[in-house]
Amino acid sequence: VFLVALSEELLRPFFTVFASNVQAADSRLSPAMVAGWPVAAFMATLALTQVLGPTLARRVDPRWSLMAAALAGTAAMLATAFATDVYTLVALRALAGAAYGLGFIIAQTAVVRITSTQRRARGLAELSAAIVAAGIVGPPFGGMIAARAGDAAGFAACALCLAAAALVALRLGVRRDNAAPS
Repeated sequence: VFLVALSEELLRPFFTVFASNVQAADSRLSPAMVAGWPVAAFMATLALTQVLGPTLARRVDPRWSLMAAALAGTAAMLATAFATDVYTLVALRALAGAAYGLGFIIAQTAVVRITSTQRRARGLAELSAAIVAAGIVGPPFGGMIAARAGDAAGFAACALCLAAAALVALRLGVRRDNAAPS
């Protein structure tokens, strides 16, 4: 969860500037409007995937669905670095939002499913702590990477975080803490 959150938090300091420089099909759109569309697409798909996550987690092993979400996010991040028009950027950020949202809700669902009722609150708190930690360290590092090496390197760092998350998901062992059926 930390790596998935970190991949998005690294973007925070440079993404809107990157997006505002992308070409709009309609020249009457302001750079702020062009930058806002991909952010809105990301947030909308993130919210919509929250509904799908528990259903997916019941049908597919969480390790595989987490890995697939992280790999989809990796591809979206890498492709975003090369987006030259606003519609492509919106589509790629929507895909990244879906990957991000699915990653979080599947992880939460897995914690609820595999932990006992006595340990569930601790497991969910650890997920929240990972998100908060990524929110603290991600923006400064993302800003430094983009300022020193450019936006493409910033997107590559985000993609590397997601690729690492996919590897971690692949290595997850699904165990139960003597969870009672619920």
